[in-house]
Amino acid sequence: MKHNIILLIIFAIAISSCKNETKKTVTEQETDVSTTIEEMVSLPKCEYKVAESPKMPRKIRYDVLEDMLDIDDDLLYIYNFWSADCEACIAQMTCFQKIIQDLNTEKVKLVFVNMDSTKDLDGKMGEVIKKQGFPAESVILDISKPEIVYNLIDEDWKGKLPATLFVDNSEETWLFYQKDYDYDELRAQIQPLATLKTL
Repeated sequence: MKHNIILLIIFAIAISSCKNETKKTVTEQETDVSTTIEEMVSLPKCEYKVAESPKMPRKIRYDVLEDMLDIDDDLLYIYNFWSADCEACIAQMTCFQKIIQDLNTEKVKLVFVNMDSTKDLDGKMGEVIKKQGFPAESVILDISKPEIVYNLIDEDWKGKLPATLFVDNSEETWLFYQKDYDYDELRAQIQPLATLKTL
């Protein structure tokens, strides 16, 4: 008799387990489909009103960049490395500016760092700058060998763009990514770091 009761309990648990597994699988599939459709319909766009009088970038030497990266204040610095020949770089620039604007905090500072030759300032790079109308600080590296900058930022960096460095020396934060962000990825990256500055 005891043996039969034990078998019934095991059988009941097995049936219950099977039901739960089936329900869980269906729920996950429904959630995935719903999320995908929602993302397709309401994907945020990087629309940003550009400045009427765009600031031209200032030329800086390697040692100036090194000093900038060592600033020990209570700010989160976002250094976005770009080139006029990098379409992905240019496409995500308004995303950076839009997110910084929306966060509306003085604790985050965005700096665009151009990796082109300073000789191209009036060429293609100049056209990009006029079109983008950077309100953020923008600098162009006046160096003959960009490899020294790569090594300063990350020893594994070989110059792939776009690339972004997040620096907060007060929190000992140094995060470097060689990737093309979309709006959601970039906001998910910046918001938690920015929120830490306001706590």
